[in-house]
Amino acid sequence: VVLPQSKIGATAVFARRKGKTWYLAVLNGPDAKNLSLDLSFLGKGKYKLTALTDQAGTRASSITTRDRVTQKTTIRLELPTGGGYLGVFKP
Repeated sequence: VVLPQSKIGATAVFARRKGKTWYLAVLNGPDAKNLSLDLSFLGKGKYKLTALTDQAGTRASSITTRDRVTQKTTIRLELPTGGGYLGVFKP
């Protein structure tokens, strides 16, 4: 599913499901930006989110875990130039 925050030549935001697990990927273009993403693509219920994010100003990444996100949750991302995000949502 291509999400509405996608902009050709700027940002690609898409979600994919395998079984009951959802994956959210964001690929950022040439400009750093902040995005707010709602998780309405998730099914009903609670999910555990494990995320891999790029850190601004470095080539480093960080992994975070957050319990109990739902389809009503909004996540906020700070994307560096050429950076990205990967979220894995497991029920």
